Amino acid sequence: MLKKLLQFSIGSFAAAAVSFFTTPVVTYFIIPEYFGVATLFSTVAVFLFPIINFGTDQAFMRFFYEKKGDDRYILLWSCLFPCFCIFIFLCTGLLIFSHRVSLYFFDKDIPYLVVLLCIDLFFRLIQRYSILTIRMQQKALLFSLLNFFLSITNTMTIIIYSLCFEKSYLAIIYGGIVSNLVASIIAILIEHKFWFSKFRITSVGIREVLLYSVPLVAAHFLSTLFDGIDKYCLKQFSTFYELGLYSVSFKIIAALRLVQSGFSMYWTPAAFEHYEKHRDDTSLYETVFENLLLFLISVSLLLIIFKDIIVLILSRQYSASAHIMPFLVFLPVMYTITEVSNLGIYFKKKMMYETYTFIILDVVAVGLNFVFLAKFGAKGAAMVISIVYLCYFYVRTFFSIRLYPMKFKLVKASIYFLILWAVAFVNTFVDCKVFEILSAAVALIMVLIIDRKLLKMWIWKCLNYMYSR
Repeated sequence: MLKKLLQFSIGSFAAAAVSFFTTPVVTYFIIPEYFGVATLFSTVAVFLFPIINFGTDQAFMRFFYEKKGDDRYILLWSCLFPCFCIFIFLCTGLLIFSHRVSLYFFDKDIPYLVVLLCIDLFFRLIQRYSILTIRMQQKALLFSLLNFFLSITNTMTIIIYSLCFEKSYLAIIYGGIVSNLVASIIAILIEHKFWFSKFRITSVGIREVLLYSVPLVAAHFLSTLFDGIDKYCLKQFSTFYELGLYSVSFKIIAALRLVQSGFSMYWTPAAFEHYEKHRDDTSLYETVFENLLLFLISVSLLLIIFKDIIVLILSRQYSASAHIMPFLVFLPVMYTITEVSNLGIYFKKKMMYETYTFIILDVVAVGLNFVFLAKFGAKGAAMVISIVYLCYFYVRTFFSIRLYPMKFKLVKASIYFLILWAVAFVNTFVDCKVFEILSAAVALIMVLIIDRKLLKMWIWKCLNYMYSR
């Protein structure tokens, strides 16, 4: 399992390396205000994508291992057909009202942005499924290579456009579109049998997909609203400058984001496969949860300790991001851990709990953003993210273990989350470098002492592996 996880993660690590070395260049070209506009464009695209996707990607993952041979190809097109129909309908409406849409979302009367939005949505859909066919076959190295190529293409497009045309938000928008297009073409050519050998759509196949995916639509829509509320509220209550700083702050936690990406890409198909073979065995999920918890908390504290050094890779005008970043570590930490603890919802196909979860989270997020953003700006948005993602973990875990009992060490997890939140608060609102670093260092030592048995086991395994080589 570890070997496969590392293979899935190689692309994420390589992409993070590309981002690390090119971020100073990109932040040199693009000022914070333009980063804010590009971030809002991406947020709108991410917000609309679940409407087009209609939850069918989840159906594809859920039924993939139940299908064999040609039935997998039919499953792909049964998932895509409803998406294409919705895409045509939605984009027609967006283009008809392009002036109003542009003014509402971007505060600019630029209909061309709406055209780009439709193009972006189409290539997001194709890229999603072209990569998913590779991921579900667990072709880890190929998957990683494509992710790396996606990152390279995105970065190069931004730099080339900035040098040859203009240093604006369009560089970032075109970077996303071109990278999705190129990655999709390569993935489709590699897995051409999925796309061209058995092009057949059946009413039975579509019905099976929709019966599973329709209950997910509301949950996915609410989930996307949840993910974008912070950015939209920053646009409403603050400035594009604050939104730009907030967006760039996520680059400081790139190490955690790549762990989140690499783990999630591998874990979902692996967990479903394990469940199909060993339905009553929960030991794997409990062991992964405990190890993942210690690893993520430790990495988070290390990132907070070195945040002022990491931020030096950015342009000087983004230096304030160092004090926005600490609370943002909760997003990848809680999301990744919840990937393990919420499996019961998916195993038992009780997707209505997804809807319940995100109704709760959206209400909490809107309320907290309304209270904190006007006063604290991007720092307030980051603090809200931490609280909301804590709720995300506890609510989803509660529903999951009710459906499929698993014995996670939730008390220890809660202690670690409390420690991490206190450190994040100090490093966001207390302007004293010594105290900031000391708080994170002491917290890290405390965590390692509490989990010393697990840490010792890690060390022994590493030593045994090195000597066996």
